[in-house]
Amino acid sequence: MTSGQFEGATPIPSRFLRRLGPVATIALAQLFGTSLWFSANSATDTLMISWQISAADMRAKGFLLGGTAGRTSLNGEGLQHQDGHSLLNAIAFPTVRAYDPAFHYETAVIIFDGLKKLYEDGETAIYYLMVGNDNYIMPKMPEGCKEGIIKGIYKFRTKESE
Repeated sequence: MTSGQFEGATPIPSRFLRRLGPVATIALAQLFGTSLWFSANSATDTLMISWQISAADMRAKGFLLGGTAGRTSLNGEGLQHQDGHSLLNAIAFPTVRAYDPAFHYETAVIIFDGLKKLYEDGETAIYYLMVGNDNYIMPKMPEGCKEGIIKGIYKFRTKESE
């Protein structure tokens, strides 16, 4: 048996692949790969609906980052993300920790805190972070704001009134 072959499997002749060409071979691999991915996702949705469970009900844990929040420079994928209500839908589940960080340090603090709580402390939660796709200057992290970031509000800066 040569490397990359399974016992009992019929190998695809290399002359067939050469006749297809590299682009067609890649397209064929993509088709088979995505077919497997879609079939697994299709079965999961059907089972979740028939068993009337969700990821939150299954006590899933991890991070979900939304790259296009809607109403930004790129539209969200699908109508449900284009109206900006994804966070409102997410916070309806008690095991979901939903955040909309504005700056890079906020995202880092939330992820590090989530990793600690999920994998050191053993909590079960889904961290849903809405991350933006606009390019703007990121400020330095203010002193002592980590706890406030996790709670959802902190003092960013002070402006003296006149």
